[in-house]
Amino acid sequence: MDYVQNVKPARKHIGTLLKIVKLSMMPNITKISPKKKRLKYNQKSLAYQKANLPKYAAANARRHAEKMKATPKWVNHRVIEDFYRRASAWSKLSGEEWHVDHIVPIKSDAVCGLHCVANLRLLPAFKNLSKGNRWWPDMSEPEPLK
Repeated sequence: MDYVQNVKPARKHIGTLLKIVKLSMMPNITKISPKKKRLKYNQKSLAYQKANLPKYAAANARRHAEKMKATPKWVNHRVIEDFYRRASAWSKLSGEEWHVDHIVPIKSDAVCGLHCVANLRLLPAFKNLSKGNRWWPDMSEPEPLK
């Protein structure tokens, strides 16, 4: 740093000059751009989410139910998360997709169910998607699909 003392730059440029000197003294160090750091983090995060898909599906359902004010305080979230693990395992074993279904829909014009163990069941995806929120067990007969 002896050669820096001989140079008297303006005060506002001294920080920039010191950075240039430090970088020139350490040419082997490469600086990763924030964009590349973010991309690398997003890739790691996505890989973790794919490896733990049931956990994230349960957390997403929990967040949605809490937003709808449909989760009672006494609910056991670990048991609900287990439903999502089983749905994922059944999907892998059978080759067809399985969903965790709310028997009584959380959001419907006619009725509002709860996000709790008593209101959950595993259902093949095609049945759950065709059912929608237009049918529940106490109805006299299901409405025709439009």
